[in-house]
Amino acid sequence: MCALCSIFIGEAHWSEMSVSPPGRAARTRRHQRLHRVALANRILKHYGLKLSDWQGSAYLLSSHTGQSSIVSSIAAAWLAAEQMRKRKLDPLEERLIDALERD
Repeated sequence: MCALCSIFIGEAHWSEMSVSPPGRAARTRRHQRLHRVALANRILKHYGLKLSDWQGSAYLLSSHTGQSSIVSSIAAAWLAAEQMRKRKLDPLEERLIDALERD
């Protein structure tokens, strides 16, 4: 199955669930989604990658060379990032932690 098809038939990842009270969920869901993207980008920047929201239903992971991948959840972005970089990415890498502390 292609990445685009999996977006339309896949279930929402648990991290996508809103924690706000009913009635305010739509606006807050979008805000929370953009906040997750911003946090992920702080880490992905270290690897030359960027994550963006795609139509509120998926994410677009792209590299500085123009390579891109549509991922269905924020959790799937890490695996896609490893595939793009063609190596395992260590979230506890000392250089990454130093870079995050400097920001």
